[in-house]
Amino acid sequence: MRQNLIEEVNRVRELMSVNEQPEDSLLGMAKKMFGFSNNSGETAPSTKESESIGKNKITGKIKHSYSGQAAKMVDMTIQEMEKMGITNPYAQIGILSVIGKESGFVAVKEFGYCTTSDSRIVSIFGARGTKCKSLKCDDPKFFDCVYGKDSGVPLGNTQPGDGWKYVGRGLNGITGRANYRHYGKLAGVDLENNPELLEKPEISAKVAIAFFLNGKDPKKLPDFKDKESATIYFTDMNAGNRRSDWSRKAALAMNPKFDVATTA
Repeated sequence: MRQNLIEEVNRVRELMSVNEQPEDSLLGMAKKMFGFSNNSGETAPSTKESESIGKNKITGKIKHSYSGQAAKMVDMTIQEMEKMGITNPYAQIGILSVIGKESGFVAVKEFGYCTTSDSRIVSIFGARGTKCKSLKCDDPKFFDCVYGKDSGVPLGNTQPGDGWKYVGRGLNGITGRANYRHYGKLAGVDLENNPELLEKPEISAKVAIAFFLNGKDPKKLPDFKDKESATIYFTDMNAGNRRSDWSRKAALAMNPKFDVATTA
């Protein structure tokens, strides 16, 4: 039963453009697999941190409530942001909140659909689901059908088997040959020829931050004054620069897990 729930939540990354995300996330999967919690009773803060902190000085250090392997992944991701020049603590929290929503800080690989109902597959993939559902218990064939070169999805998959080779991986589910090539190049990693590297924690952290910068000078990011506005900014970026109220709400629900250190 738990495996079925994992697979249902991870049904997945309908990438109709390079960055587009579905109205679904990988967080539930991480919760079921590793016992992480998003404290679903929490809501986004009603006031901005800049107002509540008052005259306290921001030190730039991020505090978080994760533990175990997830905590190590959070710390590694913060280190990568620092290395890549993202030093605004609110920008860091915005990115961390989106990643927390997407994967719970587990560098996952997309699961197969064998135990997923045909109706669920059709609801996720539409016409492609109708076409490919009979292949759902054969991962290579199924993923090549829904993501491959003849799927109609612009992921840059050009060779037979690319749909399976470049399934969603990493902290925010990079999918497709073109994305592996592009974000791997930005991160200095040859993901196109070594896609499995994206399952490694240190690589997934590096690529996730490269994704959010997408070649931009980090100094040109907005000078965020609170974590709420930063989270909305990076959530929309993660959703292909479009507004998704569901995604915003899910990412903002991660905000209480992070805070900036202050001194009086």
